[in-house]
Amino acid sequence: AGSISLELRLQKNGQVGIFPDHATYLEDLTAEAARIAPDGAKPLRVLNLFAYTGMATALLASAGAHVCHVDLSKQALSWAGRNIEINLGSATSAVRLICEDALQFVQRELRRKSTYDLVIADPPSFGRISKAKSWKFEDIAEELISSCLNLIPGPRGAFFLTCHHSALGAEVLGNLLSDAAPQGARISARSLFIKELDTERQLPAGHLATLSF
Repeated sequence: AGSISLELRLQKNGQVGIFPDHATYLEDLTAEAARIAPDGAKPLRVLNLFAYTGMATALLASAGAHVCHVDLSKQALSWAGRNIEINLGSATSAVRLICEDALQFVQRELRRKSTYDLVIADPPSFGRISKAKSWKFEDIAEELISSCLNLIPGPRGAFFLTCHHSALGAEVLGNLLSDAAPQGARISARSLFIKELDTERQLPAGHLATLSF
């Protein structure tokens, strides 16, 4: 993936440690990072939510960003730590790995008055915090979006939101961002596809909505 290397392992559920659809917008992430901090004088502050094994984290941290990487899965965090070590070394201070529910972490960061330049969120359709507590993305979408945007004070910033819920397409994501967007923000939304190498077919791979200012 670009200039980074990732450790892959075949899991019993068929996963290997990356989701190919993430790679379809890595160029957009790096372009936004360069736009927000063009001179590189100050490290870009990135919050990566539902961050899995760290493809975007490793890419942005390798380019000089400071990344807070949040995932509720201890296995995913351990794997992300390995990917960070492969690309930046074990002693790096550029990445913080946080084991917590993403929305709860965002709410805590708001109370702390923490801020970020770039926020990435790749929520699943369903999340289980504990045996007694869970959520559906459609129920938390508005709160998650508004909370994430409140972490980005500007004057420049960006928010990337992906979705794989069958009932929430690119247009819906774009509308949700529009409802919460600060004045003057630019919003785009598109469906993601992975092209087969030997045919003209494109495999649906969810949706992406972005907001920048």
